[in-house]
Amino acid sequence: MVKAKYLIIVMAVIIALLVILQYNQYNENTELKKEIGRIHYDNIHYVKVHVISEIEELLNESYNIEKYLCMNQWKFNEFITFGLPAGFFDIYFSSIKHDYQLLTQELEANNEDNIDAIKQRLIAKLIVIEDELELIQNHCGEDLTKYYELTQDSELIRKVEARMQKELIKIKSQ
Repeated sequence: MVKAKYLIIVMAVIIALLVILQYNQYNENTELKKEIGRIHYDNIHYVKVHVISEIEELLNESYNIEKYLCMNQWKFNEFITFGLPAGFFDIYFSSIKHDYQLLTQELEANNEDNIDAIKQRLIAKLIVIEDELELIQNHCGEDLTKYYELTQDSELIRKVEARMQKELIKIKSQ
């Protein structure tokens, strides 16, 4: 009888320790999700700020595009490495980087008509990125776990990718 009481006490202690361990594991997982969400949040904010700035500069007639071409190509190459939640952003960033390369070639050839067309295409692509990042920010707000949950399987990301693909096709057809 005494042994049974001790066995019950030992089992209760073990169960309590397992519950505490499970709770700690849950908290660690939650913190990890928030850290990853913070990375997505910061990257989205950083890209959006640069995109808005670049749109304003491309619209500015006095903007010296030759001075910033290499930097902009590098920036969009950097954005590809961020691994934003929707894989389609990487395709857009590659496309924008390619347009900057074309712009460099046209500037060297001093072909004003093509320069303006490429600038307009760049602006259109940048506006699409800005709009989609805004949609993500509006959906997630300040909740870092929502940023973590932005995966290829999320409904929002499927919607963002579909809209981006549609816009890219429209831009290429112009």
